[in-house]
Amino acid sequence: MRLAWCWRCKAMVPMLDEKEFGLIEDAHRSGISNVQAARKLADRGWVASDPEDLYAALIAIHRGITGISGVDPEEILRHRLSRVGAQCANCGKELRTPNARKCLECGHR
Repeated sequence: MRLAWCWRCKAMVPMLDEKEFGLIEDAHRSGISNVQAARKLADRGWVASDPEDLYAALIAIHRGITGISGVDPEEILRHRLSRVGAQCANCGKELRTPNARKCLECGHR
């Protein structure tokens, strides 16, 4: 994990490397299964659970890696080092994609 610029959040956020993201991905799949099970129960008249409860494992793993809590589970999936490019030579912020040639934050090529 290292701090990197997220163009969606417009802030420096903890970006996960591939090993850390593998743990997150497994927990996200588990959360999806929990949501699907809760929907089936809701269709039968059961009260649906809070989404944060369904993604509790994902949030706990992310908090253990980064030390940050209260992050949206879908936002966690976007904070992956392999999805951002190199740092801009002018402003130092990461480019939006690995193939990007122009920094859209400062306009440097």
